[in-house]
Amino acid sequence: MKKSGSTVLLAFLAVAFGCGVLYLFNRQFAGGDAYPAYSTLRSDPAGAKVIFESLSRLAGMTVVRSYHPLERLADRDSTVLLLGLEPHSFAMQPDAEIHALEESAQRGNRLVFGMGEASGREPPRLAPIEKLWGVRFGLDFDKEGRGNLYFADAKNWEILERNGTRPVAVERAFGKGSVVLVATGRLFDNQSVAEAKQTALLARAIGPHTRIVFDEAHFGIVESGSVVALARRFRLHGLALGLAICAMLFIWKNASSFPPVSSAPREAKVFGRTSVAGLVTLLRRHIAPERLAAACWQEWLKSHARDVAPARRAQAEARLRDIETMLRAKGAI
Repeated sequence: MKKSGSTVLLAFLAVAFGCGVLYLFNRQFAGGDAYPAYSTLRSDPAGAKVIFESLSRLAGMTVVRSYHPLERLADRDSTVLLLGLEPHSFAMQPDAEIHALEESAQRGNRLVFGMGEASGREPPRLAPIEKLWGVRFGLDFDKEGRGNLYFADAKNWEILERNGTRPVAVERAFGKGSVVLVATGRLFDNQSVAEAKQTALLARAIGPHTRIVFDEAHFGIVESGSVVALARRFRLHGLALGLAICAMLFIWKNASSFPPVSSAPREAKVFGRTSVAGLVTLLRRHIAPERLAAACWQEWLKSHARDVAPARRAQAEARLRDIETMLRAKGAI
């Protein structure tokens, strides 16, 4: 019974631990803290969930998240937003990737690239983005040491917004579509959108399309098609918890019987016999009483025959015969 109680307690603790872990994961994913900054899956000030949900509530608008690489995106006449990009990496990407962006824009898409926090270094002169698109990043710092990104050069680009005299948002047409570069991605984060101070610039950057695609793949959030991804997509956390509880109950059922097995009665102890008692029993089973003395005499002679004189030996054997005769007379046999 004590073992069964320990098993139940262990199963209960395991279920409680599993519930606690699921609760923490659900809480973390609900807030979006596990996702990168500028992701539309984050609801804190660093995320972009507010603009995603705000656009989703507008009549006639279709707003989706994309978990596939941009080159696999087959959309046309859509606005595609890639937020939180590292400026140096964006400027130094290979020529082939820049041409792929141009091809996507030429299909009628509007590509909006929102830069993230500057890393503290400017791209070198004649970086691929400057060579092909004629745009160059500049970086200065305010009194608090924060980097402010802007466009030091933007040939053949339309300026949408300036910070003082420095362009911070530019646009250029590519075929049927266009590309928009925003130097500060804070324009799209939850805090900035909630303050509603740059709504007009947001509207100009997003453009006239009614289908809006927020790219999550560049954050590394790619749909793998695995069972875990499908469970997360369809919110099957409760089902996983139920299966875990069933597994615990199955383990408990096989670890202890129900109802509990009654305790077996204690067995009586069997005490052994001494070696002398065992020898006596053995002699009684194999040697007749009238032959006992003769058997003892023969065994003794095996070791002491040389020590007994012939006359002495004859006398002892005569006495043995007398003992056997007496035992027969008394009916010992």
